[in-house]
Amino acid sequence: MGFFGGGFTKPGPGIDKNAPKKKGIFLYFEIFFRKFWKLMQLNMIYFLFCLPLFLLVYFFAPISSDFIARISEGFTTNPDELQVLQSSLMLTLRMMASLGVVTFFGFGVAAPGYSYILRCFTNETPTFLFSDFWDHIKANIKHGLIFTVIDILVLVFGFNAVYFYMSIFGQTHQNIWLFIGYLTGVLILIYTMMHAYIYQLAVTFEGGVVQILRNAVMLTIAKLPMNLLLTAIGAGLFILAFLFTNPVISAMIFIFIWTTFIRFPMEFYAVRVIQRNILDNPKFTVKKQMIEE
Repeated sequence: MGFFGGGFTKPGPGIDKNAPKKKGIFLYFEIFFRKFWKLMQLNMIYFLFCLPLFLLVYFFAPISSDFIARISEGFTTNPDELQVLQSSLMLTLRMMASLGVVTFFGFGVAAPGYSYILRCFTNETPTFLFSDFWDHIKANIKHGLIFTVIDILVLVFGFNAVYFYMSIFGQTHQNIWLFIGYLTGVLILIYTMMHAYIYQLAVTFEGGVVQILRNAVMLTIAKLPMNLLLTAIGAGLFILAFLFTNPVISAMIFIFIWTTFIRFPMEFYAVRVIQRNILDNPKFTVKKQMIEE
């Protein structure tokens, strides 16, 4: 098979069918290490499809020169060194913004195919990597485009709203503006965590955008402690990638594996939550319209 040949290469020793079934974190790590090469391939395919979103955020992220100047104050007084520092900071922040959106939000056009493959890995069902990825992009292209537009609106208006409310608080020192600013930030965080469920629901059930978003927010809030923990771990791993190397090398790490290294735990958990709380729930009365596979 080729480099992106899917899921059927030369068979290895396999898993003993009589071996006890691992659960939870043990199952996750077993799948992660067993599928590591496939996860790398998936990561590169996903990032290739996310390149338009990456470039859009990189060139249009509202990172001002004044903000960079304030950060770099006090590090050096040498004009040449200061210019190099500010250029490096601008590159790092633009890389972090672009990679952060790709990792935690995703490009709605590519995300359904990405989430479907991760669902197959979680459930240990056979999959052809590129063809199944592409098929689920095509099957969910309409929803994917709508979710992308919603993401852009949330990011643009949400972060501008936080900046506005915090600026008003700084001028008036009225706690109501601080509260509204924090509340807006919390809502953005919840919307970010919803993305592990949004695309898993999209590739598992037929339904409208509003229905998918409603179910995603309900699952996110119902499992909030674990969702917060996984998001915090992901944020820590995200920052770690930029601590010990330059931003260009960090971007290469994300292209090869780091995006999926951060994302897979969230998607793994979302698949299992949907399975336990919806698919295996005898009280679940909403029509289960599974996409034919």
